[in-house]
Amino acid sequence: MLKKKETLTIITPIPGFIPRQLAIDLLHSHGEIITLNPLVLSHKPIAAPRNAAADEYYSTWYEITERIQYIPGLGKMGSGKLTFNGCFHDMPWGMQSHIYIPLGIDMRNKYRIMGNQPGVEPPEQPELGLEQLGAPKEGLYLRTDVELKCNITLMSFVKAESRKASVDMVNRMVKKAELLDAGLLKAMIEDGKLKTYNPNDRSEASQAKQQALRHQ
Repeated sequence: MLKKKETLTIITPIPGFIPRQLAIDLLHSHGEIITLNPLVLSHKPIAAPRNAAADEYYSTWYEITERIQYIPGLGKMGSGKLTFNGCFHDMPWGMQSHIYIPLGIDMRNKYRIMGNQPGVEPPEQPELGLEQLGAPKEGLYLRTDVELKCNITLMSFVKAESRKASVDMVNRMVKKAELLDAGLLKAMIEDGKLKTYNPNDRSEASQAKQQALRHQ
C-alpha cells in the first residue's frame, strides 16, 4: 500500500472577544478536541501503551472508538467500529497530539494560540509566510501544524477533515464565550488557569469542582 507523508499549516482567526486563556483552556480540554470528529462514539483515558515512544510515555493517553463506513450507502448495516489510541500533551501555548489509527494513518497535530489579544497584549512580530495563510496582523489566531502519514488515496480526505476541525474548534471557543457571557457557565481559576463548568452537569468531577468553588 503506497503511503505518503505531508505537512500542512492551518490558520484560523479567533474573534477579538475570546481571551487567550479561554482559547488555551479549550485546547487543554482533550474531550473537546476528540469529539470534534462527529464519527467518534466514545473515548476513555488509558495507561500509556508499553510500546509508547519515550517522549510520549508521560503524556495523557486515550482509547478512541469511531464509527467507520465499510460499505457506502448501507448505513449501519455497512458500518462498524474502529478503536485506536492517541496521546495528548499540554503546553503553555496550546497542545500537541499524536493519533495512531490502524488504517495506516499516523497523525501529529500541534495546536498553538498565536497573535495578540487586542487591547491587552502588544502586536506580535509576524512569522514569514503566515500572512498568506490568513494570519491577521492583529488579534489571536489558532495555528494548527499537521504532519500526516497515510495511504495516498486517503490523504485528501484526512487533510480536509483537519481543516474542518480547526474551524469547528474556533466555533466552540465562540460558543463557550457566549455561554460564559450569558451566565450558563461559570468560570473559576484553578492552578492559575481559567476553568469552566456547567452548573447542570451532575457528573462526579463537575460536582467536585463546584464544591471547591463554593468553599473559596
